[in-house]
Amino acid sequence: MKKVLGLIMLLFLTCNSYGKGLFAPDFSLKDENGKIVHLYDLKGNIVMLSFCSTHCKKCKKILPEINRIYNKYKDKGVKAFIVVIDTDDINKIRDFKRKLGINIPCLIGTDEVLKRYRILGTPSIFVLNRELRFGLILLGLKDPKLIEKRIKKLLEEK
Repeated sequence: MKKVLGLIMLLFLTCNSYGKGLFAPDFSLKDENGKIVHLYDLKGNIVMLSFCSTHCKKCKKILPEINRIYNKYKDKGVKAFIVVIDTDDINKIRDFKRKLGINIPCLIGTDEVLKRYRILGTPSIFVLNRELRFGLILLGLKDPKLIEKRIKKLLEEK
């Protein structure tokens, strides 16, 4: 019952954009090199979080586009991370990135982070503003132009 209510609330927030403007939950996750990444240390940057699974066909389709966006804006204050939710096997994660030809850093997702972000499926993409408030929430396979448009707008904000 709690999962159903959580899903309804998340869909309500996402569809009506009421989730936009709320602070993203903080986290500390290991990256693929064993370094700890703290979300709140990234304040002052636009942050793209892509929750993905190495088996997800939709993720494999959108991640190269997200990688293109990341490479285009990374020197302008945009940080991006793939939060892998189905494995903590570093070799599997590196192979996944190599096969897709992507260079976005990967973080190893935890159950706690999945609960805090209410991840029920992949891909789930969040774009956070410089204050680490939600600026865009996309569930499932969406047009990457939406992401790039939001990033451009967030970069213009002071």
